[in-house]
Amino acid sequence: MTGRAFDPALLILRSATSAEVRLPLSRALEGEFVEPLARELGGAAGRARAIAVLGVLAGVYMVDSVLGIELLNEPQGRRLVEALIRTCLEGGD
Repeated sequence: MTGRAFDPALLILRSATSAEVRLPLSRALEGEFVEPLARELGGAAGRARAIAVLGVLAGVYMVDSVLGIELLNEPQGRRLVEALIRTCLEGGD
């Protein structure tokens, strides 16, 4: 054991490169995150906006946790991420 705590998001990220895991993983993310958020957002672009939120969250996670480039510990970084997510959520149809 490396001494690092179990990180399910990192497991998902590493597993996503497997052809056997990719389809079930994408279906699970669609069903558990994208579709509910898209319904909540509504409108013609609801699904695209939900996918954009997922992309922002996944990207921030990868930069911060996987690559170790801290973004969320800085007030400017947090504000930028909040603005990106807000833009995705509020984006017009």
